Amino acid sequence: MPPNDLSALLLLAVAGSIALLGALWLYCDRRDRLYFDQTRRKTTFSCLKCSHVYTGVGSEPAPCPRCGRTNPRLRF
Repeated sequence: MPPNDLSALLLLAVAGSIALLGALWLYCDRRDRLYFDQTRRKTTFSCLKCSHVYTGVGSEPAPCPRCGRTNPRLRF
């Protein structure tokens, strides 16, 4: 039997809104975490021949996209 009382309808509306906002918050948090994990895994390289700075995945030496020279990762 549906509630006929105005306060019960208001309570259902508020509870539904809170549940919707919580679900959206969890979705956005997971999406942002996955995005930042992908960008965090990138490694910065600096070419010793042409001075081009580029990124790659992993810590292995990567070839420069401009000149093709294999360079070690950039360390700060």
